[in-house]
Amino acid sequence: MNEIIIFFRGLGYHNICQANILLYDDLNNLVYSGKTYNGKLKIRLNDNIYRMIASINNEIIDTNIYVNGNNKYCFNFKRSIIYNSITFILTDYYYNLPIERGELLIWQK
Repeated sequence: MNEIIIFFRGLGYHNICQANILLYDDLNNLVYSGKTYNGKLKIRLNDNIYRMIASINNEIIDTNIYVNGNNKYCFNFKRSIIYNSITFILTDYYYNLPIERGELLIWQK
């Protein structure tokens, strides 16, 4: 069995706004059903061809992955936040000064 990592770029943080994953083997038996965490899924699979169906916000990735020692797979959803850039200025509520440092977590609906 190989431990593989399936990574989806542009998903949310921790368990917010994550993709639903279904994995089927070559005989169309369901092998895995669950969600990603931080855009990643770690799973142990035998060497084989698997059908992966990933979905989020009415977007679907339906593809086959071939497991044979390669342990990392990367995918992008079409409306991923990687493709859309947003620029804005954040100001302080009380002093109306621009905020220069800090951490801001934003995710899509």
